[in-house]
Amino acid sequence: MDATALLKQGVRAIQQKNVPDGRTLIKQSIKEDPYNDVAWVWLARTEPDPRRRQQCLQRALKINPANVQAHKMLAQIRVATQEMPVIKGDTGALFDVKKVAPTPIDTQELLAVNTLPPPPSNTRRIAPLLREAQQLVKDKNYEGAIEKWVEVLALEVDHEEALQEATAMLDKMGFREDARELLQRAVEADSRKPFVYTQAIDYAMKDQDFRVVDDLRERLVRLPEADDEAIAKIVLAYRYEMRTELAYETAQNALKERPKSQPLLIVMGDLLRRDDKILEAMSYYNRAGQLGKNKEAEARLAKFPPILSDRERSSVWMAWREVAGIVIFILFLAWQDARLNFMEMGAMRWLGVVLSLIGGYLLITATSSPQQKPLAGALGGHIPPLKNDAVLVQRPGVAALQEATRIPLLGAPVRLLFGVIGLGLLGAAVWLTFGSTIQLLLDLLGVSV
Repeated sequence: MDATALLKQGVRAIQQKNVPDGRTLIKQSIKEDPYNDVAWVWLARTEPDPRRRQQCLQRALKINPANVQAHKMLAQIRVATQEMPVIKGDTGALFDVKKVAPTPIDTQELLAVNTLPPPPSNTRRIAPLLREAQQLVKDKNYEGAIEKWVEVLALEVDHEEALQEATAMLDKMGFREDARELLQRAVEADSRKPFVYTQAIDYAMKDQDFRVVDDLRERLVRLPEADDEAIAKIVLAYRYEMRTELAYETAQNALKERPKSQPLLIVMGDLLRRDDKILEAMSYYNRAGQLGKNKEAEARLAKFPPILSDRERSSVWMAWREVAGIVIFILFLAWQDARLNFMEMGAMRWLGVVLSLIGGYLLITATSSPQQKPLAGALGGHIPPLKNDAVLVQRPGVAALQEATRIPLLGAPVRLLFGVIGLGLLGAAVWLTFGSTIQLLLDLLGVSV
């Protein structure tokens, strides 16, 4: 006897109050076909132990998350055990399971859910249903199309095309509650598809059901599959609703999991900027900009002074770029002194260029680049005390933000020594490369050296 016939006989026996025989037949049916969610629901109805009854229902929902009876019976069990608020309405049970007499038949062997292989793929069954639905839409048989989409959702409760098409059509036809129920089923099945939650949020917002909106937002933010832009929109929604603390908390928690998310870094900067915390906001914009080209981050950074971070401070390349400017200037002086002819510069002028290279590096290291890696650490540098915010440094013609640093800084004595030696070498470089011109000028002025 096949599984279907065994199930029908078992159901008939239970309806005739012959629970033990019905239970035995249903167990035999499940052994033949362990992927029949209806059979698991009927087995749950014969189970006097609430824990095992719940396990049977959970198995049914693993097979078919859209099984309404399983959802309702689970809700009834949770009400009885005070695990959730009372849910009003008929549970749909065909008889009272509390009146079923205990039987010696054990179901534990059937409840080893994790030992069973996964149910077969529904892809082959879904594809023709979607094609039928599309044809019915072309024929303007919208109710028929909805029935096909609902059949797809019975196989895969959060199928994107079926769910979006069905909810849109139901909404258009005025059956808004039915559309929302389809979304709610996917949510209750713990869907991992972000569109389910964003669409459900839109429905709840239109219905002004803000308690549900908050629950859906929280679940979406925790979803690993949620994209950064969706989380950023939720943060901005909290900010728009004047729930600033919740906006900050959501953004900070998301950044702990996604520290290299440009959208989240930018939205965190926007929150801080709106609260006039400009220096902190600049720090987040700068972090977003360092992760790669981003027009939004660049546009925001353009409105504020540049920011100096450890990336710039520790860069040896940036130090040598400044040195290059000094060397080019000295080389230009040597060329001028050699009557605009490199071939006549001579060894002394070229020595002056070499000294400008060394002296320029020492001077730049002492002044604008005292945290180069690994030089600062090798020469006994120390990490300055951390500060909470970036510091605005202003000098004549210069304004920049400096972030708290986490790399060693050369000590003052070493920087002073480098500066003195560097200036001395640069002075010598100028004399060696431009000496003839200087001497000519002195002679014209009547000054003897």
